[in-house]
Amino acid sequence: MARGTGTRKADKVEHDGRYHTLPENVTGSPAFLHLSPRGMQAIFHLIRAFNGFNNGKIVMSARQLAHLMSMGGHPCTAKTAAAALRELAEHGLIAITQREVWRSGMAREYRLTFIRTYCEHSRTSVPASHEWKRWRPDPENKRQKVRSVTRKKGKGAPRAN
Repeated sequence: MARGTGTRKADKVEHDGRYHTLPENVTGSPAFLHLSPRGMQAIFHLIRAFNGFNNGKIVMSARQLAHLMSMGGHPCTAKTAAAALRELAEHGLIAITQREVWRSGMAREYRLTFIRTYCEHSRTSVPASHEWKRWRPDPENKRQKVRSVTRKKGKGAPRAN
């Protein structure tokens, strides 16, 4: 007897809307692994702002990012958010495509370097630049080193080594 071509109820996957993926080669790269916690939080908010067609035109101000990063109950200032964006650009995970225009209140526009960029005018896509692949940690810069967390004797607070 032939099987039916219909799908079983158990085979159906329901999505509540859009979902975002982050390639494993990006998350396993030194550029990603050496990000600060705020840098990791910032890249996820930029990925959320990406709608599938706006790479290179992802608009995000430091103030807007600070607001998004503060939603988890941990306050974040615009200065901290700007530092996280600067860190992402230094690590090659994002690129600035349009500078801010203070007089007209326009925020910067960003491009995720691990995703293709769609060009509206020519209706083609430009391959990802993968600038993050070229990033290497600076052995002289202690801020870039991955720190382990241990507990002090008799104290409950963690200490970075």
